[in-house]
Amino acid sequence: MTEPLSEPIYYQNAQWAVTAYGIEQVPPSSGPIPASDIAFTRKDSKGHVIYYDLPLHMAGKQWVNIELFLDAFMRALVKHEAAHRGPISLKLFIETADAARDLAQESKQNGQL
Repeated sequence: MTEPLSEPIYYQNAQWAVTAYGIEQVPPSSGPIPASDIAFTRKDSKGHVIYYDLPLHMAGKQWVNIELFLDAFMRALVKHEAAHRGPISLKLFIETADAARDLAQESKQNGQL
């Protein structure tokens, strides 16, 4: 038996929910993502932040609808801003979303999990 989504649910689409806990899959089947982990970033070799990490991680999974994930991810960034260590960057989100879409397309074409 799976656990129900954490309450309250602030937003929900066909695959993801933004909850008091963070981001959760709908229906719940994999572990929820805590709010404190949502804004983790990837850095280049010089230590400059280049992307949010989570969308790129999820883009490589064939079962993830990346558009639905990006929708929930942006809403979670805003809702859980207090849990992050730094400000939300719309520019960083847009660059991450573009990279995640490309990665998801490559993953589906290559049949990778």
